Amino acid sequence: RSYVGLLASGLAHEIRNPLSAASHATQLLGESSALEAEDHRLADIVRSHVGRIDGIIENVLQISRREAPRSNRIELEKWLQKFFDDYKAAVPEAGEVAVHCDPDLQHIDFDETHLHQVLTNLLNNALRHASSEGPGPHVHLRCTQDENPRYCLIQVSDNGPGIGDGEQAKIFEPFYTTAQQGSGLGLYISRDLCEINGAELEYHRGSDDRSYFNVRAPISVVQPAGKLI
Repeated sequence: RSYVGLLASGLAHEIRNPLSAASHATQLLGESSALEAEDHRLADIVRSHVGRIDGIIENVLQISRREAPRSNRIELEKWLQKFFDDYKAAVPEAGEVAVHCDPDLQHIDFDETHLHQVLTNLLNNALRHASSEGPGPHVHLRCTQDENPRYCLIQVSDNGPGIGDGEQAKIFEPFYTTAQQGSGLGLYISRDLCEINGAELEYHRGSDDRSYFNVRAPISVVQPAGKLI
């Protein structure tokens, strides 16, 4: 780890100790029957912001302790169904997502935990920014063959207002965010995880007025001898 990484990790742990105490105290305060309704509302606000700070700390820790990927040969259609079942169980809004995987796609090379984190970030963003107008589903998760036969294309799209031309060059920068509750690290970490797995993450606005985040992931190719290339 670099010195900067060690420093970030140390600071994150030092912040987390008093933050944990504040979170516990706020929880106990919120359970008190002596509080007025307005005080309960203030306790909820404190608890919400404590959770947000803890999320930022976790993102910083993930960056500082980043390890080399443990590349897995993922059977994409089967893995994607398991991932989305788990995602639906944790995120009630996931019912607004349409999922499709081209059955001709076989395997990709990617660290499973990294791919899980990337798609979770992208789906969370899409659900946050999707419009509720018009018939649903408003968010799509699709896996298809890329134009380059050595790659597959994993797309997360939504029907929201999209990202302005002046902001598109900044969205993958650390701590850049247009969301009031965002940390500005989700897309930065997602692109970083893609790159260390030999994949690419990019954004574009489609001709159908949908926003697309595209992950181009390398397809596993098995030689006759059984070696992966």
